[in-house]
Amino acid sequence: MTSLLDSIIDNMSSAPEIVSENHNYTDGCHQLDNSAGRVAIMAAGTLPWHGLGVLVKSAVNSADAIRLAGLDWSVIKQQLRYEHDGNILEAPDAWGIVRQDTGAFLGTVGSRYAPIQNRDGFGLLDGALSRFGAKYETAGALFGGRKVWMLAQLPKQGFTLGQQDRSDAYALVTMAHDGTGALYCYPTSVRVVCNNTFTASISDRCKGISIRHSGSVRQKLADAERALAGTAQAHEQFADAARHMAGKAIEIRPYAANVLEEIIQVNEARELVRELIASNDRNAKQEAEKALARKEQAHREALAEIIHRYHTEQLAEEGTAWRAFNAITDYADHGEPGRQAKDLTERRTRRFESAIDGAGDKLKQVAYRMAMA
Repeated sequence: MTSLLDSIIDNMSSAPEIVSENHNYTDGCHQLDNSAGRVAIMAAGTLPWHGLGVLVKSAVNSADAIRLAGLDWSVIKQQLRYEHDGNILEAPDAWGIVRQDTGAFLGTVGSRYAPIQNRDGFGLLDGALSRFGAKYETAGALFGGRKVWMLAQLPKQGFTLGQQDRSDAYALVTMAHDGTGALYCYPTSVRVVCNNTFTASISDRCKGISIRHSGSVRQKLADAERALAGTAQAHEQFADAARHMAGKAIEIRPYAANVLEEIIQVNEARELVRELIASNDRNAKQEAEKALARKEQAHREALAEIIHRYHTEQLAEEGTAWRAFNAITDYADHGEPGRQAKDLTERRTRRFESAIDGAGDKLKQVAYRMAMA
């Protein structure tokens, strides 16, 4: 996701101008959908790190984004059948979601599940966000179409701290066609200088708006279109929070250590070891000690890297909560979590997948809560 946001588009284009196309699928990008004979990616301004998909000169509307990204297909729900004693029987509460253009089986759902088509899910952005000057910069699909996304920039909702510390505002819509989740639309912010991302919602549920695949989907889409105006408010709240952090003093080492403790839970592991010392379960004690050693090492390494990123930060004033918070978001986006992959392309692909799925946000959310406390 990071590389998709490298270019900030200044002008909308009524007729999309295609700059380039590259559908030569490569190793390390196995998550990207190419089941229809093309890579399902559209980007405006700059192609992603893998150089795949359709590159257009300027941001587009949702209908053009769907077409350019190869998302102009539908799904249908079909009741599953099975064979017993030579008879074909219908499963009472098991249905399959099938992609119509490729015939791919995407997932198993229940009888109440109502499919949401790409054009309907993404189309809600147009009505709700157009008054904010929304620009649709990227769209695409993962895992054969099981997951799809669209990203819209909200140029009126970005903010700048000081002279150069710019954060741009976006709305991200993701859908799962495999029955594993709802349609989500939530605000996310990108700090331009380092491409750090943060889900810019300060509610308990950081996902913003969710629409479940049941009941009256059309009514839910209409309700969501009205509610999407809340994305602008979320970005305004995050801008206020950033200004608050920029004026708040904080020490990086105890702050980062406390954030990591909540994630890694070293103290809990230590307590378990102490409890097992008094027991006769030697095997359990040894396993607990090994787990504690791994947690302590992970905590030490993460803390050292966060402090290093804090001291190499260029824009935010040293000693402030804003600088400390961004050191952790920088670590979460570009640090240790992606290093186990074999090569650079695969690491970036995993980070991108994590961003689309909303995984990996916990560290940032804890850092935000503690910085604001």
